[in-house]
Amino acid sequence: MSTPTRLLALALSIGTFSLLTIPSVAARPMPMGPMHAPSRPLPWAPIPMLMPIVWHRAVTLRLTPSQENSLLKWRHDQMRKWSASRKKVMQDSLALREALLNGKPESALGAFVAAVQRDQARMLDVEIDQVEYLHRLLSPQQWRHLIALYRFQMMRMMHMGWHRGPGGR
Repeated sequence: MSTPTRLLALALSIGTFSLLTIPSVAARPMPMGPMHAPSRPLPWAPIPMLMPIVWHRAVTLRLTPSQENSLLKWRHDQMRKWSASRKKVMQDSLALREALLNGKPESALGAFVAAVQRDQARMLDVEIDQVEYLHRLLSPQQWRHLIALYRFQMMRMMHMGWHRGPGGR
């Protein structure tokens, strides 16, 4: 697999994972630890990861109760869909990895690569649907505010660097 394909696969995996690990709007504190760290969007990701910003900035965006309820319902539906397809995505990815580790010839990798690419295409569709859903849900003012928050986050990440430790080091 080429490097751009691997980067796209990583970006899609992280994006989908962040979609499913965001806390609810209901003011529940975010758990901390390595498995619960807030995901940061990749600056080169093709799809902007807006949903985590919406969840974390619900008060700033002034979401209405009906918008919050719609987001909670949407999240529940997405998690149900993801849990149904997660097993297949994992099986396809692990099968490709095992084939590569076992030194299978390139001609034998085709089916594995095709399955992983189908999974990635489905994840890409889910991420696009997420952005379109938010665009429909939010008012024009809320959408502009969300995009400003996203652009600020991207600018800050690009300016400050990706891997900054405590104290900005």
